[in-house]
This record gives sequence, structure tokens and C-alpha cells, in this order.
Amino acid sequence: MSSSEAPATSQKYCTSHAKQTADSATESKPSATKNVAKFEWLKEEELVEANLRSSFDPLDSAPPATHIHGSMDEKLKAAIKEVAKENYLRVDELWLTKLMQLHTMQNNKHGVMLVGPSGAGKTAARNTLLAAMEKVDGVKSEQYEIDPKAISKEKLYGMVDPSTLEWTDGVFTSKLRMIIDNVRGESHKRHWIVFDGEVDPEWAENLNSVVDGNKMLTLPNGERLALTPNIRIIFETPTLLKATPATVSRCGLVCFSNGNRKRSKL
Repeated sequence: MSSSEAPATSQKYCTSHAKQTADSATESKPSATKNVAKFEWLKEEELVEANLRSSFDPLDSAPPATHIHGSMDEKLKAAIKEVAKENYLRVDELWLTKLMQLHTMQNNKHGVMLVGPSGAGKTAARNTLLAAMEKVDGVKSEQYEIDPKAISKEKLYGMVDPSTLEWTDGVFTSKLRMIIDNVRGESHKRHWIVFDGEVDPEWAENLNSVVDGNKMLTLPNGERLALTPNIRIIFETPTLLKATPATVSRCGLVCFSNGNRKRSKL
């Protein structure tokens, strides 16, 4: 080979190599684009449903003691089916799993979020589970439902009168104080305070110290109310679009979707 032909051969090789590299990159790009497009087209409820049917089960991450005495308790499962029958509800494996997850979460957390669209069975799930738990352990249960979006933050938590400087409890704090002070034997009951509505930082951020390890509500007047072991804070919300990670990370999470709402159960 002459010296004049060598540069041409080298240039031809570099051009061919670059073309092969570009072709391989082009072949891998549609695959990545396809995966991105796939998830972009999935609706939120479809993602939730896919997660529910995945190999991961929240019950597997529960502490051993709770897993044995809570989620695997056959007496509780039998009580759930009995209560459901009394209320003309049909129980399938998916919905029963949701109830057992809720039971496990409320055993481990003071705050639990039930997330899913209207009609997915969130309210029926907590009502059924609470009644079933009462049948099993004999502890009377009470629920207090609050719509946080229907009232102001001051009416929810309370306020100080600017004229007299006297403190007035709000809807939530009055219920919490009644339970803590054991006004009518509340210490012997199970209490679920339910916030039924979208979780908004405007009112939910005040509960961060309530649902975490502190279990303490600090009021604007400086007073601190400590949660008792028989109190649970339940958030029933359609989405978590407005909720902050600080609030969500402190709570147990049970997701419902339209997959829980089957024609056979209507």
C-alpha cells in the first residue's frame, strides 16, 4: 500500500466506525423513548393499580410482631367478612388486602393516609375495619370526621381573641382535648380523627409533629397537647398533588384505585 492510500483508508475506517456508533445509538433511542411514552400515557390510577399488583407488599415491611398478630390474624379477617355481609358489601382478595394493610399501618403509625378516587372504597374500608376490630378485641371505637376545606384554619385549630387574649379551641383541638382529658371515659375507647378532603399544606403542615415520633400538637398560644396511644389521625384524600413530602413521609400510606371498585361489589 502506498503512502498516499493510507490516509484515505484510515479516513474510510473512521467514517464507518462513526456510522456504526450512530446506528447503535439510534437503535437504543426508540426503546428508551417508548418506555418514557408508556409511563406518560398511564393515568395516576393505573400507576397505583400497577403498584398494587406488583411483587411488593407493604405487609412484608411491617415489624414481625405486627405481621403475626395483626395482618395474619384470621379472626380479624373473619370479622371483616361478617361486618361486610351485615352492610351488604362483597369482599374480594384485593379489598381484603387493603383492609389488612390499613390495620397494619394503624398499628405502626399514628397517621395514616387513604389515597384514591371517590368511590374506590376508602370510607367503606375504614368503617368496616373499625367495626371488625371492635368485634375482635371488644374495644369500643369512635370516629370523628372533619372536612378541613370547609372551615378556616383558625376554626380548625383554634385562635386567640385579640381583645381578651383568651384562647378558644377549634374543631380539631376540642375533639383532641376531650379525648386526652378523658371527659367521658375516652381512655377506654379507640379514636380515629378523620380529615376527609384533599391534603393541603395550609392546614396539614401543623400536624407534622402530631403524626411523627413527637406525637405532639403545639398550639399558637404555646400550649402543647400530647396524643394518647388510642388516637389515630386518618387522612382520606383523592390525591397527594398538594401534599408535601414532610407530611406524607410521616404517615402510613394505603392506596386505593378503581381496581378496588368492581361491578360485582356494587
